[in-house]
Amino acid sequence: MNRDRPTGPRWAPELGAGAAAALMALPTALGNGLLVFAPLGPEHAAAGAVAGLVGAIVLGGVASLLGGTPGLVSAPSGPAAAMLTALAAHLAVTDPARATVLLFATGLLAGAVQLGFGVLRLGTMVKFIPYPVVAGFLSAAGLLLAWGQIPSIAGVAGGGPLGALSHLGDWRTVAVVTAVATFASTRLSQRFLPRLPPVLTGIAIGTLTYLAFAAGYPGLAAVAGNPLRIGTVPGAGAIVATLPARLRELLALRPEDLAMLAGPAAALAALLSVDTLKSCVLVDSITQGRHAGNRELLAQGLGNALAALVGGAPGAGVSGATLVNLGAGGRTRISSAAAPALLLGVAALAPGVVAGTPRAVLGGVLVHVGLRTVDWGALRLARRRETRLDLAVVAAVVVTALGRDLVTAAAAGVGLAVVLYLRDRMKQSPVRSRGDVSSLRSTRRRLPAEDAVLAEHGREAAVLGLQGDLFFGTADRLLTELEPDLAARRYLLLDFSRVADVDLTAARILTQAEARLAGRGGILLVAAARAPASLEAALRDAAQPPRRAPARFFPSRDEALEWCEERILEEHLVERPSHGALRLGEMNLFSGLAPESLEALERQVRLVRAADGERVFRTGDPGDSMFFVRLGRIRLVVTGEGGRELMLGVFGRGDVAGELAFIDGRRRSADAVACAETELFQLTREGFDAAAREAPSLREELPTRLLRVISYRLRVTTAGLKAAEE
Repeated sequence: MNRDRPTGPRWAPELGAGAAAALMALPTALGNGLLVFAPLGPEHAAAGAVAGLVGAIVLGGVASLLGGTPGLVSAPSGPAAAMLTALAAHLAVTDPARATVLLFATGLLAGAVQLGFGVLRLGTMVKFIPYPVVAGFLSAAGLLLAWGQIPSIAGVAGGGPLGALSHLGDWRTVAVVTAVATFASTRLSQRFLPRLPPVLTGIAIGTLTYLAFAAGYPGLAAVAGNPLRIGTVPGAGAIVATLPARLRELLALRPEDLAMLAGPAAALAALLSVDTLKSCVLVDSITQGRHAGNRELLAQGLGNALAALVGGAPGAGVSGATLVNLGAGGRTRISSAAAPALLLGVAALAPGVVAGTPRAVLGGVLVHVGLRTVDWGALRLARRRETRLDLAVVAAVVVTALGRDLVTAAAAGVGLAVVLYLRDRMKQSPVRSRGDVSSLRSTRRRLPAEDAVLAEHGREAAVLGLQGDLFFGTADRLLTELEPDLAARRYLLLDFSRVADVDLTAARILTQAEARLAGRGGILLVAAARAPASLEAALRDAAQPPRRAPARFFPSRDEALEWCEERILEEHLVERPSHGALRLGEMNLFSGLAPESLEALERQVRLVRAADGERVFRTGDPGDSMFFVRLGRIRLVVTGEGGRELMLGVFGRGDVAGELAFIDGRRRSADAVACAETELFQLTREGFDAAAREAPSLREELPTRLLRVISYRLRVTTAGLKAAEE
């Protein structure tokens, strides 16, 4: 069933929830609009209220119909109002004649930037913004929102918060008492009347308080010319009539005007996007749904752009009205769309309701909203030493915003986000695992004599698994981690399979490591690099002086391990077998076997030759024979998803393969592929039975020898897995 089109009785609760959300959104939208236009002078108060109302209608309607979060209510938001208030104060001084159109242009550009965010699919990027930066940014916006209400609370026009505080004698008792009653009832209702929306309770008590004063002082009841009320608000027809003039003003803006507004617009778009996406997460937590962040950004961007064109204030998905909507049972786009539809009815049919709203009531409501926006929980970061730096970041963003403006705080927040990212990255060691060839082996199966040498001398070759990005922040730590191995090892194998990128600083560190190894006759090996040619070029360029081959590169760690093993064996294995073809009796498996038993087996084995890449047997073949490698090598592989081969082991001269299927009689579980020109002795089950009839001791002796081989291999594998885990 489509969630967005309920039938029957679902319409009633959805529309009721939308109406409750509209009652919640109306005062905050009006208050935010008033706040934005307040620096332009008292004569712009009505225009500010209209901008807030129009923004709630246009943005709310577009976002509810096109957005990716059913149930989300969008309207002019407090953080956006706080940011635009600072811009309006600047424009009131530098370009008062065009301040209004420049504010709308900022909202238009911010909407365009949000559209770009959606197109670039940045809807999930809010997850990667560090919590301290978001907490500081929104807390600063909340404090600025509350700070900006001082003139409304004081009942004075013009001069801003500082002007109102410097003229305490001009404060109006009725405004102060009304604002305090609004704020107090809003806060207290959360505790004593939790079922009622606190903002609506505050508005009701605040309005009744103002009307009580008006009963004793008839002058307070007036709407026109009364600085304590919003004042005359143009009707819907008058608002529509201003559209052509506004469009002409926007089209008349010069490129330098747009360049001046680009920074504030980008910061505003980022703030609106973060505010919206945080509200989307809130909706998900209540409805157990999952919002579409990119779609939501596209809808919000379009809504803000259209709102600016028709004279509306920009906004975001607001948590207050959304919570009211969800609490009243709203779950679909119908409730989200009902809120702006009801506000449109207010604008068209009852503009007097807006005009008669006491400013002090809106001021008390917005102080409540602003203080709720502050992330007071961030103060808990002071309890632990390891989180005090995060608290310092929160404080730095807040202080920057309060001392300068939210645009500067946005830039500071981005810079601090980078610092926090680097800090977290630098905490992680670039070395993920450490071992040596005495325990970490290649998949090539070795004879016991060779394994004994590798166990004794394998510490000459260190094997380090690296991780993450190797960059300037981790380069020094990487050199520190390599120091013990550079001083004691002959071979240093670096596994790059988990390394995403290497910058020039890290490349210089690696070339220093290689130079130190080379000075002692050692060699640096690089395995499984994602772009080996690029890394090799970077190492060559970073070397001082540049060298042709600063390290040996291998496609995989297994091949690099095998290379190290071969070098160690060449040096330390005195009587290493020749590289020629082996006779059956020269193989370790048959060492010490009775001559008559060996002769019986030699009469039953068959010589098999395989070219490089040819399969000796395949997965699913009958397991009725086993193979002894006489010359060359074979590798056992299994094929995974997508045709990718996983190598289980490499078997060289003198080793045996296929013995498990030979013993249990089941079908082959892997493919055997020749790695070079290979010769093998094949012993079938039928041939073994014939040899055992000639030499009966083979029935016990050969299985016992095979079990020893299997046991030895398991021990080597277990040791390798343990070393890799450590």
